[in-house]
Amino acid sequence: YAVANLFRGRMFESGSYGERNVERAFEYYRLAAEQGHQDAQIGVGLMYRRGVGVKADTWQAFNWFKKAADQDNPHAHFFLGTMYTGGEHTPPGERPIAEPAMAVRHFEIAAAAGIPGGQFALGLMYLGGFPVEKDTARGLELMEAAAEQGFVVASLQLGHEYMRGENLPKNQERAIYWFCRAGAVGRNIFRETYDESLNCDGRL
Repeated sequence: YAVANLFRGRMFESGSYGERNVERAFEYYRLAAEQGHQDAQIGVGLMYRRGVGVKADTWQAFNWFKKAADQDNPHAHFFLGTMYTGGEHTPPGERPIAEPAMAVRHFEIAAAAGIPGGQFALGLMYLGGFPVEKDTARGLELMEAAAEQGFVVASLQLGHEYMRGENLPKNQERAIYWFCRAGAVGRNIFRETYDESLNCDGRL
């Protein structure tokens, strides 16, 4: 039963019902993945990509993500996008070559489904104008959508964008707002980057 195998894998991965054992977790995720369970296929892909519970193998990771994406899983599309961005989708023995246009296709699917990682990645592309045509309004919309879901990296990026004024109009008030939205992480990074303490009282 695929769901039972999936949850058994999660139990071993987290150690919630005994000693943590990532190798056993991988075994159960693999069983569920072979039974067609999308979440398990993503889990197997992540373990192959990170080398957790199994030897790292980006080609295997790519193919497991693709199995889940072929079932229209938006999270899998996000992970495929990240692999195309870094050239991790290439078969063994071949020189890794990034395919940003393919990454955009997968990030578009993830973003449309409300996956914050996809919204962030695609927003970054539209703000920077690569590999898509620069569209500041679209980039800002996507980045804010991710940040509003609590995606801290998006909040930090918005803070930097408004502080530096390269892709967005320089606006220190908006910058501080987004750094504050990132919580303690935002305050620490603001202090380290701009050599100034951040007071977030009354700003949120």
